[in-house]
Amino acid sequence: MKSKQKFYNEKAKYPKIKQRGFFGFLYHKLTRYYIDRKKVALEILPENLDKVLDIGSDDGRLLFSLSERISQRGLGIDVSPILVRKANEEAKRRGLGKKILFKEFDVDDGLPFATNSFEVVTCLAVLEHVFDPIFVLKELARVTRPGGSLIVEVPNLAWFPRRLTLLLGRRPRTSWAPGWDGGHLQYFTLFDLRKLFKDNGFVVEKEICSGVFASFRNWWLSLLAADLIVKGRKIKQ
Repeated sequence: MKSKQKFYNEKAKYPKIKQRGFFGFLYHKLTRYYIDRKKVALEILPENLDKVLDIGSDDGRLLFSLSERISQRGLGIDVSPILVRKANEEAKRRGLGKKILFKEFDVDDGLPFATNSFEVVTCLAVLEHVFDPIFVLKELARVTRPGGSLIVEVPNLAWFPRRLTLLLGRRPRTSWAPGWDGGHLQYFTLFDLRKLFKDNGFVVEKEICSGVFASFRNWWLSLLAADLIVKGRKIKQ
């Protein structure tokens, strides 16, 4: 746990590495057409929410943006003590300390919440970092109440440039953060995400992406999208 905390604390201190190559050149030229994954998540979430859990809450920006929609409590968890401290300080500065709270926790250890606790669970840019995605999805499903929503975002291993890179005998890079592929341990395709949702009692309601020209990339998600954002509804039992 301490070594993982150290890694993500160090990651929190440094900016992403500048993406290289032709696609990196295009990306930096077209950033004005970029839509962030948190913004996409905000757009597909309901207007009225009661209890929300954000896994891998980072700087807390997603929950802060949702604060006016949340009637009861927004809770974020992150493995980095530095990020948790900064997010809680920002919540207090905004006057949201009683509604939005951040805690230090490693999702690989399971979730310390009762079954069916949250109306919405978000998990953006996290599943690729965990040791056992199957276990983590089971935990996310457990704490999501029947009829509630789960949103997961991961890099798309099957994105066309990554297919070409692999065809040329090189390892596709799915992150430009510091470290070996930014600390990514797992790799996903759209097929994989669909199966994880289905196996854990969710009906997929939305499949989209973020990034540059996201609306165009949604036309052929599995091939054109650099990331995958899937929203599912937990089947009532």
